[in-house]
Amino acid sequence: MSKEKPTADKLAAYAESVRGKLDLREQDKVFAAAIELGYLAARADGNVDDDERKALVEAVEKLSDGMVIELEVDAIIERVDADDSSDDDKAKAVGKRLKDLDAAHPALLIGAFVAVATSGVDKAEREVLKKAGRAAGLKVAVIDEALKTVDADGD
Repeated sequence: MSKEKPTADKLAAYAESVRGKLDLREQDKVFAAAIELGYLAARADGNVDDDERKALVEAVEKLSDGMVIELEVDAIIERVDADDSSDDDKAKAVGKRLKDLDAAHPALLIGAFVAVATSGVDKAEREVLKKAGRAAGLKVAVIDEALKTVDADGD
């Protein structure tokens, strides 16, 4: 299945849909984990190019209404890149942090939105999002609903 980057209008609609479902308490920690998750999903194909990185930043800025800026996103990405553990372990660790924050569902929505914005979501990227969701204790139906919200469910 080829990946297709959604249009700006489609991303705006996704952002509005996702924002409507967010009830974030520790927003900084939730957005940080969601950015990490979106980045891990985006690099599931083995590479995140400059266009994907720019799309990730733009998606987060759009979704957070400007609360999260590029420097913060870059710092999170650098931290992920510096971590020697496998991406599989990183995704599970993000899920566990989200469970502790009681924010698994909203962060999965954000992570899926970020992954979609980079260039659409393929099977490997969906699997990263699902691993994190399962590690966060989410039921499969909840994970699938979150992915469907941004057309990342593969249907």
